Amino acid sequence: MKIVWKTKVNSRNFVSDFGANIQNIIGGRLKTYESMIDLSIKEATDELIKENPKVTDIKMQITEFANASIAVIVYGVVNDQ
Repeated sequence: MKIVWKTKVNSRNFVSDFGANIQNIIGGRLKTYESMIDLSIKEATDELIKENPKVTDIKMQITEFANASIAVIVYGVVNDQ
């Protein structure tokens, strides 16, 4: 058994970050950030499964990597047998 993973680090652009900061002040959903996280999860998961078609027990971790970026780590297990 071995652990396999895929990492994606994405950052927001200045325009979307500015808009999200204004939305944060007035309240409500931060759809720009939600979209960035959704895309990162999808890309990392798709790549993990493409490179390791027999991966099971998939889990993920999302972390703020720097002030304007996130790191998404998707990982799972592949049996060596």
